[in-house]
Amino acid sequence: MGLIWGWLTPSLYIRLFFEMNFELGISSYIQIKRFRSIKTGVDVLSNILAVTGAVAIFLAPLISAIVVVKLKNLDLLRDRKM
Repeated sequence: MGLIWGWLTPSLYIRLFFEMNFELGISSYIQIKRFRSIKTGVDVLSNILAVTGAVAIFLAPLISAIVVVKLKNLDLLRDRKM
């Protein structure tokens, strides 16, 4: 049971989140550098996905901060003194 719980800790999810952002950032950066070489419809789709990924990387910390603040506020509402 201890081995399974070690894999399910929040630190694992945080690590996977950072790795996902890093990989998405690298792939978006590479595609944006090739932005001018549009030859097919697939290149247009790839460029749209690259820009969307870059925007998502910049918004992810903001959304995460908002979620953390909201969760802290919910904990205050569960307090018996409130």
